[in-house]
Amino acid sequence: MRWVVLMLLAAGVALGAGLPEGQVQFAHDAWRASFTSTGSGPAVALSGGKEPATMAAGDYKLNQFTELGPADAQGRRASLVMIASQPVTVAQGKVTAIAIGSPLKGAIVVSGQRPELKLSLALTDANGPAVALITKPDGQKAPPPTLRVLDASGKEVYKAGMEYG
Repeated sequence: MRWVVLMLLAAGVALGAGLPEGQVQFAHDAWRASFTSTGSGPAVALSGGKEPATMAAGDYKLNQFTELGPADAQGRRASLVMIASQPVTVAQGKVTAIAIGSPLKGAIVVSGQRPELKLSLALTDANGPAVALITKPDGQKAPPPTLRVLDASGKEVYKAGMEYG
């Protein structure tokens, strides 16, 4: 099944036939993405799954990508929102694979001066776009992460909850 929504966002009207088309593909079961044209082409919002999604061929910037988790019993999905500024060229008659989303990489960022150091968790995907938001299926923000420090043998020597902000 192919889920595709093509819109000229500024005017709120659907794209007509006759434009050269290409396809984009993300390696996720469910997703939403928004693109802006870097030329005179339309802005595009798409949603779909692992199968390629059709859109007008051209040069775009991927602005936002949302990876959706499996549906819960009520049909709700957790989400992972990435704010990107990734150039994408959609060639006529071709499939363009776009690598974004999970798996994620985390890095602890240390700032400040002793004795008051601030630890922050920076989440990105393998290509660098930062994670803007992670939500649970009920739409609420995911709980903050926990920092665990392990010694060389793997034994936990320190544990602390982190806070948003």
